[in-house]
Amino acid sequence: MGPVHSRISEEERQIIQIEVGNATTVRRIAVMLGRSASNVSREIKRNTWFALNQNESYRPSARPNGAPVCPAGHGA
Repeated sequence: MGPVHSRISEEERQIIQIEVGNATTVRRIAVMLGRSASNVSREIKRNTWFALNQNESYRPSARPNGAPVCPAGHGA
């Protein structure tokens, strides 16, 4: 049986957001969450955090070159 893959939870995303704001390294955040550094790095690159209301902690945003973000599971 292969490795079990689980999505990053909302709570983990909030921790990543806080730790990125505290200038914590990707490797240190990964150790805190028990995740690989590559997973944390991808999550940081994939998402920009800004709260629209208290029920939302992050939302995907447009990429720096202005290209739209691909729907989940489609493209890079």
